[in-house]
Amino acid sequence: MKCLKLLYNKKMVKGLPLVGKQHRDSFRLGKPWRESEPLELVHANICGPMQTLSLNKNKYFIIFVDDFSRRTWVYFIKQKYDAFVIFQQFRVLMEKQSGYCPKTLPTDRGGEFTCNKFIHIVK
Repeated sequence: MKCLKLLYNKKMVKGLPLVGKQHRDSFRLGKPWRESEPLELVHANICGPMQTLSLNKNKYFIIFVDDFSRRTWVYFIKQKYDAFVIFQQFRVLMEKQSGYCPKTLPTDRGGEFTCNKFIHIVK
């Protein structure tokens, strides 16, 4: 930084803009980085279509990541519209195994999770 300021002040480089340090916000206080209990926040995404099909002829996979534990589940699917059925299976499995139910399902707004079925099932 000192060298760049020196170059600017002495006009040693044409067109050099005045450079300063970038402001950086502090970490949020009071809110933990991760959620406080399992399945409070589950990230989801669908990847595909893949050029090479899986052994069962699947073109896509859907991934669920628990923000609390960072545990990851991967399901292979043939079409994007299978996402709702897979999510229902995932939800039932989580309720049986952990006693918790997925509460929030943020996505990349790719359209796979925007049908009315998802809106009514995730509270």
